[in-house]
Amino acid sequence: MAFGTSDRRTRRVLEDGSTRQSLAEDCRDAALSFMSGVAVGWDKLDLALWLTGPYARATRHAVHGERVAAVSEAENIPDETIEALVTRVRGQLLASIEKAALEFGALDFAAEVVERGFVRKVVDADGRDAWIPVDGARMRLRDRLRSLFTADYLNAPYTYAELFVCHRCEAVVFDDRAKQLGICGSHRISGVVPRDDRAHDDETDDEA
Repeated sequence: MAFGTSDRRTRRVLEDGSTRQSLAEDCRDAALSFMSGVAVGWDKLDLALWLTGPYARATRHAVHGERVAAVSEAENIPDETIEALVTRVRGQLLASIEKAALEFGALDFAAEVVERGFVRKVVDADGRDAWIPVDGARMRLRDRLRSLFTADYLNAPYTYAELFVCHRCEAVVFDDRAKQLGICGSHRISGVVPRDDRAHDDETDDEA
């Protein structure tokens, strides 16, 4: 997976102790908090708290400023418009993630995100190449989410083999067990698979 060809000597070195792993974790936490939050219903305040909370943390190594303006501008936008926006963006991301889950974790938008400069290559605290999401001017909400997933993917690509979207609740998880069973952990109690899923597994075994 070869993304980015800039001279390593010109890349920014992260001096706060951040590593590829911690960068990936921050990006994944921000992205999944959006996906799970919108699933249960988000309004204007929820989006503002996300932009200035998990998203701000994940993009703290990039240029800031326009995010604050975006929150201020959102004060004049009706709640219904915000709710429609976050729901639409989640749906768009969910479609791409479901496709990636079926293709061994390969994100179909990663190359485009890199090409458009929504993620940037840096050198982490361990001296390794790493990727950070860019908090760019006038970036659409969808591109902000895509940059988070892409930075996570480029920093920890091996984990995306466990990417799974639960067919019951549409939760996005990184769980090989969930992928095998077809349901996420929230539908299992002490490792017990619900009856209808056990029946499906038994039918599959009989056919085999």
